[in-house]
Amino acid sequence: PLGSAVQFFEDPTGTATIDSVSSPAGAQAFRPAPAGTFNAGYSRSAFWLKVELSYRPADAGIHNDWLLELAYPPMDRIDFYAPDASGRPTLTWQTGDMLPFASRQFAQNNYLFQLDLPPGQTRTLYVRISSEGSVQAPLNLWSTHAYLEAQPTRIYVFGLIYGVLLGMLVYNLFIYLSVRDPDYLYYLLYVAAFGLYQMSINGVAIEYLWPDSPWWANASTPFLMALATLFACQFTRSFLGTARLGRWLDRSLLTLIGAAVLVMCIALFLSYGPALRAATQLVMAGALTIYLAGIVAVVKGERVGRYFVLAWSVFMIGGLVFGLML
Repeated sequence: PLGSAVQFFEDPTGTATIDSVSSPAGAQAFRPAPAGTFNAGYSRSAFWLKVELSYRPADAGIHNDWLLELAYPPMDRIDFYAPDASGRPTLTWQTGDMLPFASRQFAQNNYLFQLDLPPGQTRTLYVRISSEGSVQAPLNLWSTHAYLEAQPTRIYVFGLIYGVLLGMLVYNLFIYLSVRDPDYLYYLLYVAAFGLYQMSINGVAIEYLWPDSPWWANASTPFLMALATLFACQFTRSFLGTARLGRWLDRSLLTLIGAAVLVMCIALFLSYGPALRAATQLVMAGALTIYLAGIVAVVKGERVGRYFVLAWSVFMIGGLVFGLML
């Protein structure tokens, strides 16, 4: 991770050019990024990131190939500038999830840019980023060899996550087809929506499911967040029997279901940014309300309440963490 080596400049109007930010006067406007990952949160500003890299191997004859990684798949627009033969920063690549997947230099879920770092020289790189969602830019520098070596671990982790979700989906589908209990139907629909959301946020969906639909790549994230919340609330109502536990609790869950439908409509027909903000609030409200329903079930002596609270605690923590990341 490049971390503290990154400098940034906020461009509220989005009108700054590479010539202006790379000029001596523009250089004064850059500030060191906070330690760790650059994270501006929700912002309509454009941000310019600057990194100065020097490659000084012990053996001057060694020349590695290098990759710059921006490890945040939901970023809308990314402009990458590298020095040309004369040393002038030049736009070398434009990508982001507002463009088709083919716009990426490498067919990966994260964004990769090839670098030329001659031994003993310093290169200044600029990256312009903007997004209707959260603006984050975890930048990593890899040698090509190190990146390829790290890929099996990444593939195994993704395979484990999606393999578990697929197993849960298939298992509950068979149970539902056997007993026709609606609890299993609501749960498997929740797992399906949650799994697709994970694929969307991790960049796997745009890579494999909808590579030529940038609009849906963006709209799908808040849509699937709301859809997962809808089925989670309905599963809770059915499994715990919240109509018996308390009318106020059942009505609260029904209100969240109605809010989820509204958020899905906003995602489909209005702007992606407001839909994502609304979906984030919905997920957090839904997770807390469902957890509360489990607590009420325990207090009222429902045997399934304890198991529900234990199982939902894990999903609630995960839902809150992912909601805060967006």
